[in-house]
Amino acid sequence: KSLLSNTTGAWNTAIGGYSLLYNTTGSNNTAIGSYTLSLNTTGINNTANGHKSLYSNTTGINNTAVGLNATFAPRAFPAGRIGFSSQSGALGLALLERAEARGLTRVGREAPR
Repeated sequence: KSLLSNTTGAWNTAIGGYSLLYNTTGSNNTAIGSYTLSLNTTGINNTANGHKSLYSNTTGINNTAVGLNATFAPRAFPAGRIGFSSQSGALGLALLERAEARGLTRVGREAPR
C-alpha cells in the first residue's frame, strides 16, 4: 500500500508497507521502511529511513530522518522520571521541551515502564 494516494507527485521512492501512503502531490521524497513519511501529502525533498521516520510530516520540505521513530526534534533529551508518547510531533516536542526545563524528561525505549 505504499504511495496509495499518489495523484501527481513525481520522483518519489517508497519501500516498505504504508510508506508515503497519503502522498498526493509531494515530489522527490524517499521513504524506506514501514510507515515512513506515511502522512506526507504535499511535502517535497524529504528523506526518511527507518520504521515510522518522519511519520507525521505532512507538508515539510528538505527534512532528513534516519532511525527508528526519528523525528524533527533538534536533540535527544536527558533522562528523567516521567514517560510521554505523542502522535503529534509538534505537540510532543513542545511538551518535552517544557518537561526538560523542569528536569522531567526521558525519551524512547529508555522511558520507565
